[in-house]
Amino acid sequence: MPGENATQSTPSNRGANGQRGQGGRQKKTARKPAGSDTGNANVQEELARVLAELEATKKKLEEQNARGAANAVVPDPVERLVRPKGKARDSKNGFNLQEAMGLEEDREQYDAILRSIHTNVVRANVDITIDFRRQDPAKLAAVYKLTREEFPYLTRARFPLDWAIAEMTMQFLRNRRRYGLKCKRIPNREARKRAEASGGNKRRRRPWRG
Repeated sequence: MPGENATQSTPSNRGANGQRGQGGRQKKTARKPAGSDTGNANVQEELARVLAELEATKKKLEEQNARGAANAVVPDPVERLVRPKGKARDSKNGFNLQEAMGLEEDREQYDAILRSIHTNVVRANVDITIDFRRQDPAKLAAVYKLTREEFPYLTRARFPLDWAIAEMTMQFLRNRRRYGLKCKRIPNREARKRAEASGGNKRRRRPWRG
């Protein structure tokens, strides 16, 4: 029947159309953006330029440091002065303290150090009525420290164990004790022995500051 033929032909036509529709689809191939190769080349060139500048700057700094090291002033090493044998101010069996300190041509500084020690002995409350060997080590250390702070020349690297300051302090105390004995402001050795024997040394006496 004509109506049936028309109805049956419809699915076959759709199938054919469907096959043609699926077969007509084509895969798209990815393409690089226009100008991408040129952009990468520019980045590489910029990176190479920056690296070259950094290398040039590094080389320049190294040259400047080398010139600075060559022109740098190296401080002279401190000369270590060891205490000579004998007693200071003993021309026969001892030594000259000013010469031993390397100040034979600088009397001004030598005298300034002496004046400073006289002041620092009082500041440290050192008892000038007793011998140097019987002094309080802490008070003597205070004298040495105060004098070193005022005169950088008296560094321990130059004078081990502060021997130069100790010699000056010893001389000052000896001279003051002699003067005190002469003026009878300090009891002599015999009087001190009698006082010690009678127990008078138990009484604390004020240091003489005449």
